[in-house]
Amino acid sequence: MYAASDHLAQERAKIDQKISLLQEERDLIDKHLSEQKHKQDDLQQTELSLTERSQLVRSTLLNIQAEMEKLKLLVEGCSH
Repeated sequence: MYAASDHLAQERAKIDQKISLLQEERDLIDKHLSEQKHKQDDLQQTELSLTERSQLVRSTLLNIQAEMEKLKLLVEGCSH
C-alpha cells in the first residue's frame, strides 16, 4: 500500500515540475509579448512624429514656392 502512495507522490512531483516549467515558459512568452507591444507602440509614435514632420515640410515647401512665384512676378514686372 505504501508503494502505491509513494508512486502517486512521485507522479505528483513530476506533474508539479512540469507545471513549474510550463509556468516559466508562459512567463517568458508574456515577457516577449510585452516587449513586442512596447516596440510596436514606439514604432507607432515614431510614425506619427514623422508624418507630422513630413506635413510641416510640405507646408513650408508650398509657402516657399508661393513666395518664389511672387518674386518671379515682381522681377518680371520690373523688367518691363
